[in-house]
Amino acid sequence: MSYSVIPLEKGELRQTTVQPNSGMLYVSYPLSNFVLAVDTISKSIVGKIKLEHPGNMAINPSTNMLYVTS
Repeated sequence: MSYSVIPLEKGELRQTTVQPNSGMLYVSYPLSNFVLAVDTISKSIVGKIKLEHPGNMAINPSTNMLYVTS
């Protein structure tokens, strides 16, 4: 098995969650006020969602919706 490193933003992250249908990884940075969306297949950051103090996250696998506490 081989492993890859995906460079993320510097800062204090709180939580991560993976969308099972697409392999998207979401990482919350509460002190910096954003959530990173990372494509684990292409190994790249594909989005930065600005939120006020993002915390816990959950994904509904039926709808592929990401829910974030703030």
